[in-house]
Amino acid sequence: MEIKQLSDFVAVCRAGSFAAASRRINTSQPGLGYQIKQLEAELDVELLHRHSRGVSLTPAGMAFLQKAEKILDAVTEARSTMVPFRVGRRTILRVGLSPTPARLVGRAMAALSAQLANVEFTLREGYSEDLIDLALRGDLDMAITLSRDPRPGFRLRPLYREKLCLIGNLGAQDLPIGPITLQQLAHIPIVAGPRGHLVRERLMAATQAAGVALNIVQELDPSGLRRSLVVYGDQRTVAAPGVFIDEYERDLLGVWPIEPAIPLEVAMLVAATVPLELEEAIAGAVVEAMAPFGGLIDPV
Repeated sequence: MEIKQLSDFVAVCRAGSFAAASRRINTSQPGLGYQIKQLEAELDVELLHRHSRGVSLTPAGMAFLQKAEKILDAVTEARSTMVPFRVGRRTILRVGLSPTPARLVGRAMAALSAQLANVEFTLREGYSEDLIDLALRGDLDMAITLSRDPRPGFRLRPLYREKLCLIGNLGAQDLPIGPITLQQLAHIPIVAGPRGHLVRERLMAATQAAGVALNIVQELDPSGLRRSLVVYGDQRTVAAPGVFIDEYERDLLGVWPIEPAIPLEVAMLVAATVPLELEEAIAGAVVEAMAPFGGLIDPV
């Protein structure tokens, strides 16, 4: 039995299907299926029911999942005990960034990297759920996401809060001066992120509670395509202002806070193997990077 088999099994359980798990952990679906088959053969039990909607746990699978998660937690803890013995070695920190904090935090990481000669940052962008799975598998040392859920073997550190805003052309004549209400937003055509994405779900929940329906003209994934349409195609979208912080600084786009406010909180999920002083340095760099944007982006 290998650690990879255990982490693959846990990933499939969390994702609910082989297809979703393969996307989250960036591996092939056939390879993932093979690992689980090998695990089941070694244990001589069926761990998963396969069906058209994905997978579900058998009674044996439920019992094994609990043990597998404890083993993976123990592996993470064992790795953390080796940190003090790495004296003098260059630290490579693998950081995952979800689209919302990627611009602001990426900027902070670049500034910090220039100050820390013995630390190298490797950055990866992805959706919050996928990054958390990668961290739990040991493929990331830190995930900076919109998730506030603590995980065994990790420290959770809130970083800052943002409020969802309408983002669009700065010279738009059909938009109000100042904040925009949900009722006003309902009459504005927007491009939106995919269903299931946390920002989209928060927005939909707020509009449904207010009894209004959004005018979504296009649904786009990945986020880079939506960015291009907003920056260069004169489209509008709803997002955290940090996603468009570069364009906002250069007066290329306008930002209209939505009222009532729809808040988002960005947090760091940090593996126990990461030295606390490095976590503190990253948090400090992020706070420094957000300083010019008070009111739009505020520390927790």
